[in-house]
Amino acid sequence: MDRRRASGVPTPSLLLGCAHMSPIRLGRRLLPAICAFLSLPAASSVWAQNTSQLSGYVYIDRNNDGLLAFSDQPQPEWVLPDVRIELYSINGMTASLLATTQTDAIGHYLFAGLAPGTYAVRQIQPVEYADGLDTLGTIRRIGGQANPPGSSAGTASNNAFTNIVLPAASRGDLYNFGERGMAPAFVSKRYLVNTAPPPTFAPPPIPEPAAGVLAALGSLALIALRRK
Repeated sequence: MDRRRASGVPTPSLLLGCAHMSPIRLGRRLLPAICAFLSLPAASSVWAQNTSQLSGYVYIDRNNDGLLAFSDQPQPEWVLPDVRIELYSINGMTASLLATTQTDAIGHYLFAGLAPGTYAVRQIQPVEYADGLDTLGTIRRIGGQANPPGSSAGTASNNAFTNIVLPAASRGDLYNFGERGMAPAFVSKRYLVNTAPPPTFAPPPIPEPAAGVLAALGSLALIALRRK
């Protein structure tokens, strides 16, 4: 395989063809736009650097064992939606807030599109629940390899996971925050809770650079035809 084509870099033959193409039949705007597109610096290497992610669940740890029982297990445990989770970037002794999110209907949170680096994840303790065990997740290379070189699962502390080191194209899963149950002041209230389906950990699809070029060419052709 031509490495230049696999990485999204236009081959010399494509660029040379652009220099000699006449825009007579396909429209005056189409081929100049195509040539400009093919001449742009490839961004695939930058894109590949921002594919890591961190995720986990917030749940009621019924037996206080630090292990979330999913909905396909004999005694599934309840998960908690709408819990605030914060993501920090760690640089030496400095922690900078990068993003916040909330757990979804199955108690899951996700921070995607992360660059390689050191991170921390913090839960804002839901006041309705008594604090429980927080369990470190695992890091895998997207595609399968566990504990890729340069990675670190980090350290668990109260309502936080710190010093998580993510290499490029890796994923940290099951960074879970456990709660012991309803706090005494809230036991008379009713809350809607759910169980979580088992995770699949299937890697997200990574579009081939060639597919992106073809899609862009198709869009440009359609625009040119409409302007005729």
